[in-house]
Amino acid sequence: MFTRKNSSSHPLLKIGTAFAMLAALVSPFALSSLSPETASAAGDTVKIMPVGDSITFGYGDDGGYRKYLDVNLKEKNISFDMVGPEGPATASFNYNGRQVTYDNNHAGYSGFQIKEEPSWAQQQGTTGSLYNKLKSNNAVKSCQPDIILLIIGTNDMTANRSMDACSKDLHDLVDYMLADMPADGMIFMGSIPEFTAYGGNAQRIANYNSTVKSVAEDYQSKGKNVQFADVHGCLNGTADLGFDNLHPNGTGYQKIGKFWSEVIEDYLKNSTPQTTTVTTTTTTTTETTTTTTTTTTTTTTTTTTTTTETTTTTTTTTTTVTTALQPTKRGDANRDELVDVGDCVLILRFYSGDTTASIDSIGKLNADVNDDGNVTDSDADRILKYVARLIEKL
Repeated sequence: MFTRKNSSSHPLLKIGTAFAMLAALVSPFALSSLSPETASAAGDTVKIMPVGDSITFGYGDDGGYRKYLDVNLKEKNISFDMVGPEGPATASFNYNGRQVTYDNNHAGYSGFQIKEEPSWAQQQGTTGSLYNKLKSNNAVKSCQPDIILLIIGTNDMTANRSMDACSKDLHDLVDYMLADMPADGMIFMGSIPEFTAYGGNAQRIANYNSTVKSVAEDYQSKGKNVQFADVHGCLNGTADLGFDNLHPNGTGYQKIGKFWSEVIEDYLKNSTPQTTTVTTTTTTTTETTTTTTTTTTTTTTTTTTTTTETTTTTTTTTTTVTTALQPTKRGDANRDELVDVGDCVLILRFYSGDTTASIDSIGKLNADVNDDGNVTDSDADRILKYVARLIEKL
């Protein structure tokens, strides 16, 4: 089991020492690429941040998909905490004839575009940019979500923005989120639902959703924790639209909540070690042997019978084997698919007791290049030597 060993040195002194080591061992160009790690390991309760525009807010049906997501996650016995800068901590609604309480925190904003300020916001002297709103509130860093559910882009489509512009804005938004959320967190980029208001049409929506999928796949190809989630596919087209032909109706929101709960459930199952149960049955049989001896004399016949009873012994052994987590790349503590000075600094901050520098379970396996079951400054030292090409392998 990996532990964070106590250090007698002050964290700032340790980091100062780290940079002194870097200056001695590593060429100057590597230092310019360093950025602070703000990772926070996920606990038993999963922190979920619904992010987006009025569909996330729940326009036309208070709480939107989020209240149904809350109900579905509870039914699946998933421990969670909805996080975000908006909404009271709790709200309630009538569900199947009973009053149900749900976690109402979120980051959904009606009328917002991905990053560009819409005309209405410019006229009012306020913001209608999701990117700007989240950054100004320091929302992601403050909430530290383990999972972000992102649905954004409908208002960019009604504003007739190009796919190239949307792609760039989506990259900027996701880059910001990844930098501020835990290192092992996940962003699910959702496609947008069908709509017909404000010039909405099936082909344009399909083009935008393909753009969302392409952006998500771009991050995946670089080893980032970003996945595409086809929200559009869980709905029955315009049949699930509300009165304004822009937002989902109650049935549509309910379908989206159910869809997200299944996405989260599948993700959590695939993120935990698999357990395999093997049952072995051994049967031992002792056969019955009967011996009959007959002795005949002139006047007497004597018969003797010896019987050995059958004994069957069955032994059943059940063995439960938990598949252990495996390292993905030796030295890659921050799990960015690279081994560089950033890993060294993260390890030293973690070892020195910096509470903002956490390393997830696989990252610890990667970081333990000395194979002693701990993540310490000696691991950072060895990685530094490897980066500086003073040693050939970790």
